[in-house]
Amino acid sequence: NGTLRITTTGWSSGAAPMNFWWIGGTGNWNDAGHWSTAGSGGIPQACIPSSIDNAYFDAGSGFTSGSKTVTIDAAAYCKNMDWTGANTVTAPALAGTSALDIHGSLTLVPSMSTVSYTGVISFKSGYSGNTITSAGNTLYGDMHLNGSGGGWTLSDALTIASPNTLWLDNGDFNTVGKNIITGSFSGSNSNARSLSLGASKIWLI
Repeated sequence: NGTLRITTTGWSSGAAPMNFWWIGGTGNWNDAGHWSTAGSGGIPQACIPSSIDNAYFDAGSGFTSGSKTVTIDAAAYCKNMDWTGANTVTAPALAGTSALDIHGSLTLVPSMSTVSYTGVISFKSGYSGNTITSAGNTLYGDMHLNGSGGGWTLSDALTIASPNTLWLDNGDFNTVGKNIITGSFSGSNSNARSLSLGASKIWLI
C-alpha cells in the first residue's frame, strides 16, 4: 500500500494512510485475505494494515454465526482500531499472544464475546487527542503508553487483569475520573510524562 512521490529535489518514497476493513469472519490478523480497502464487506487485498492505517471491524466483517475470532498471530500494527458496528448478536472475539502497536485510538464494543488476547498492547502515538475505550472488556496483557508528545484519554473504566501492568512510559495520560483496575502501575523512568487522575481511583489487584 505504498506510493512513490517525485519531488523537485530528487526521489522520495512514502505511504499514504489507508482504511482497512476486516472481512471473512474468523482468521489471523496477518492474513491479507481478511483485509479490504474497498469498504465494509469489500474484496480482499494483498496487504495488511501498517502503523499509519486504520483497522475497522463492523457489520461487514463476517461475524455472522457463533463467536468468530480475530487472532493476532504475529506482530500487528495500526493507527486506530475500531470495532464499532461489529455484530451484536454473534459477538466476535479477539485472541492471540503477539504484540499489538496502536498509533492512535482503541475502540472496543460491549458486544464482544471475549477479549482473550494476552499480548502486549503499546500505544505509540506522537500526538494528543487519542482515546482508549474498553467498553467493559477486561484486558489480559501489559499495556504501554509510550509516545513522545502523545496523549491518551480514557473514555470509560479500564480493567487489566493481574498480574499484568499498566505502564506510563512516555506522554500524557488523562483518566478524566474513570477508574482503573490493574495488577500494577508503573511510570519509573526519566521521560517526559504526565498523569491527570481527577476523581479516578486506581486499584492494584
